[in-house]
Parts: sequence; structure tokens; C-alpha cells
Amino acid sequence: MPLTSIIGLDHLVVLVQDIDRAQAGFEALGFRVTPRGFHAPPLPTQNHTAVFAENYIELLYFPPETSAASRFAYLPPGYEGPAIVGLRPTDSSAVHKELVSLGFDPPPLSEGGRTVDTPDGPRRASWRNQRFPDDAPGLPALFSCGHLTRSLVYRPEWMEHPNGALGVTEVVMVHPRPESLAADHARLVGPDRVEVTAEGFAARWGSAMFHILSPAGAAARYPGAALPIVPRAGCLIGATVAVASLPAATAILDRNGVATIRSSPGGVVPLGDATAGMILEFREG
Repeated sequence: MPLTSIIGLDHLVVLVQDIDRAQAGFEALGFRVTPRGFHAPPLPTQNHTAVFAENYIELLYFPPETSAASRFAYLPPGYEGPAIVGLRPTDSSAVHKELVSLGFDPPPLSEGGRTVDTPDGPRRASWRNQRFPDDAPGLPALFSCGHLTRSLVYRPEWMEHPNGALGVTEVVMVHPRPESLAADHARLVGPDRVEVTAEGFAARWGSAMFHILSPAGAAARYPGAALPIVPRAGCLIGATVAVASLPAATAILDRNGVATIRSSPGGVVPLGDATAGMILEFREG
């Protein structure tokens, strides 16, 4: 039986090498980013987030002296870009049980937290997470993010973005043979939630849409964008964000000197360093 404990996307983690530059870049894209966060020990990380009603994008910084010991040590030195997807669960404990029932051997649950600035002073946001095994589903790397204090992370005052951003509607990956991953996704979410497309295939994890493209499909979808060299195991490349008005979002990009291209679906894709190494497409909706 496929997973029933995953109900959608919680957040997309984007690794950055310079947290100040990443913050300035996302602000140039028209996002309202949260105040800088500092994760609780033993994590030495810092972050900013662009929060929406149902999910968010996290800009995550590891100090250089600690990155080699992180779970992202397999990435090339100096890597910037999307690295892992946090899913929204009913409860991370339920995710653990369901993964076991599907024949996987998930690692133990983990808990963490960080300080959040609120009008009432600093508060501790906390969570209970379940990391997915590396073979579930192979691409992308996944974990369930079970917020124990969701209201501290999803604050209404952080959801009003100058660019009119409403939320992440799609997470995008590239794989040399996307069809080879379709059965792995179907095992986890059910075959009725996996659909072959002209560019690769799409899988719906609760309300979250994943699109796994072939290299040719990605090049056709984002003509003129600088796409990564795709490793044999594939990689995350970015996300689609819905905005209230595409002309209004584009006007902010133009005003801030951010060059753009049009995607084949008709969205607007910012170019340059502001996107922190990810392909970020804005579409109206």
C-alpha cells in the first residue's frame, strides 16, 4: 500500500555558499525573506526562508569547516542549488512505519529546532523529521518535516511578497533516464499518481508535484538557461512558484536588473546569481 502519511510539500532546501548574497538575491527576485535563523546545536547552519501559505523555500548555509561532515558532503565543493526536499507529513512517526511496511529500512526519527524572532521575542521552532532511505525513491533526496510548532515558521506577516508569490507548485529534477525512476515513485505514492509526459514523468506526492525531466526535456523547457551537468543519479534543479500576477513579478525583476527568459510553458525564469544556483520559474496562478 502506498504512503498515506505524506500530504504535500513542506519546503525545498537550497544550499548557498554566501548567506548574505543569497538573501540579497532573493530580495532582488521580489521575495520577502525571513530574518536570519540559527539552528540549534549540533547543527552549525544558518538560514533564510521565503514562506508561503502551504510551503517555503529555505536558503541554507553550512560554514565551510563543517560542510564536509554534513549529509551533503557528496556534492561538489562550492555547490549552490537545490539539495533535498522536505515533505509535509501527517506525522513523521507514521511515515517511518509506512516506509517499514513497504520494505524499506529508514533511519531513526530525528528532532531539531532553531530560534525564530517573533513580536513577542525569540521563540524556539521545533520539528520531528524522518529521513527517507537513499533508495526511496532514489531521486530526489527526501525527508518528512513534522513541525511541532508550525505557527512559528508559517507566520502570516512573512507571506506577503512584493513579487506576489503564492507558493511552490512544482519541484523539478533532471535524470538521464527519467523513465527508470517511475516505478520507484509509483511504489511509494501509487501508480495512479505517476504520469509519463513528453519531457519525462510527473509524480504527485500528496499535493506536491514532482517533475523529472530528461536533459533534452529540461533544455527544451528552459531555453537559454544554464543547466547543470547531470550526474548518472540525476539531480534537483529547481522549482516553479505561482505568482498572483506574472507581469507584476516580471516588472520587479526588470526594475532590479535581473535578466529573464521565457520557459516553454510560458513562465518567466530569472537568470544570474540571484537564484542561488537553482532554476526558478514564475507562473501566474
